[in-house]
Amino acid sequence: MKKNKYSKTELKIFRKNILLKIEEINDNIKGIRSTSSNDSSMFSHNVLEDHSEGTETHEVEKSFLLMSRESDYVTNLQKALHRIDSGTYGICQIYQDDPKKCTAAKLIKFGLAKKITKPQSKTVLLHPYSKKTLLNHEKSLFTSITGVDCSWALAEQVFQKDFVGVSRKLPPLLAGNPVNYSKINKLTTVEAIAGAAFILGDESLSKNLLEKFNWGHTFFELNENLLHDYQKATSDEQVIEIIHEYGYEYN
Repeated sequence: MKKNKYSKTELKIFRKNILLKIEEINDNIKGIRSTSSNDSSMFSHNVLEDHSEGTETHEVEKSFLLMSRESDYVTNLQKALHRIDSGTYGICQIYQDDPKKCTAAKLIKFGLAKKITKPQSKTVLLHPYSKKTLLNHEKSLFTSITGVDCSWALAEQVFQKDFVGVSRKLPPLLAGNPVNYSKINKLTTVEAIAGAAFILGDESLSKNLLEKFNWGHTFFELNENLLHDYQKATSDEQVIEIIHEYGYEYN
C-alpha cells in the first residue's frame, strides 16, 4: 500500500466536505422523489382526462434518471469516506474504489500519458479555477498538457495548492462520460486533456485519447462545433461571445 500523500488535516477537511456533499445530494434526491410522486399523480389524471401523457412521461423518466445518477454519486462519495478511513486514499481514485473507472490510469496503461509528481514549468496545467482561458494561439508556450486527476466533489480543496506549470481553464464543454453526462465542464481527466489538445490544434491526439473509451465518441458529438469555434478564438472576449451564441453561461 502506498503512503497517503495528504496530511491528516487535509484528509479531515476532505472528509467534512464529502459528508456535506452527501447531505446535499440526499436532500436533492428527496426533492426529486417528491416531484416525481406529484408528476406521477398528474400523469394518471391526464391519461383519464385528455390522454396527453407524452410530456408527463418524459418528465417522470427524466426525474428517475437524475435520481439514479445522484444515487451513484452518493455511492462514490461513500467509497471516498471508506478510503480515507482505511488509509488507502490514493492519487488516482480520490472517490473511486475501482481503478478501471479512472480515465487517467487507463491513459497511463496504454502509454498515452505518464504519471508525474511534479509538472514541468512549460506544461499547460488544466485548472478549472484559473482566471485565464486556454487559447489556441498560446500553443507555442507549452510543451505538454497536464491534468490533475481528482473528484469534482473535492476539486476546490485540491486546486488550492500551488502547482508548477501555466494554469489555464478550459472554456465550457459538455461532459460525455456516463457519470456526468451533458453537465457543463464536469469532465473526466481524459475529456479535459482531449479538449485541451483539440483547442491547441492537435485533433488527432484528442480523438486518439478518447478512442480508448466506449463513450468517448459522445464527447465529440456533444462538443464538436464548440471545439472548432474555440480553436479560432484569440481572446477571452471571443470565447464569451461563442458561449453566449450557444446559450451557455461563462464564469
